[in-house]
Amino acid sequence: MKNEDSGFFLLTSSFFLGWLCLGVTLFGQTSAADRPPAGGPQDPLIQILVEELEHSMRHLTTEDSSKPYYLSYTVTDVTSASVRGSLGAVHRSDGDRARSLDVDLRVGDYSLDNTHQIRGGGGGGRSSRTVGGAASVALDNDPAAIKNALWQSTDRAFKSAVERFQRVKTDLKTTVEEENKAHDFSR
Repeated sequence: MKNEDSGFFLLTSSFFLGWLCLGVTLFGQTSAADRPPAGGPQDPLIQILVEELEHSMRHLTTEDSSKPYYLSYTVTDVTSASVRGSLGAVHRSDGDRARSLDVDLRVGDYSLDNTHQIRGGGGGGRSSRTVGGAASVALDNDPAAIKNALWQSTDRAFKSAVERFQRVKTDLKTTVEEENKAHDFSR
């Protein structure tokens, strides 16, 4: 007979409040003044993300003038609930909520950027653009806390992208010409 005392999840739900992918490119960038006014009040999280994205696109640069040509933020808001019981009685009920941030930042241009594959096994391929996984984001829409998480993650991604782009350019100079000349990113 099956052990009736074993726990089970009666309910598990999760949803994504937003895959807020706000990609901005130098060639297709629009300012806040160019956008049509929204019908209602904008979500505070989206407003903070847009402000920081626009600020980063304007001000992120290195001494050698390397700048990102593409930047996007994805915030995933997950709410989950679980109930554990046996023999018809609830023994435990838990709920949880978390937000995570993923930053996609590219340095170079559409034809060649930091995600370009480095031949010979050095550099981890196209997936190496992600650095350190997702960062945690404040749940209460506190602008200072969210901006801090965005700044730290964007800064880490930018420094990593610049370093990797230098390795990509070095790889291209020191290896045989590639057969596949497809662009790294399309418009």
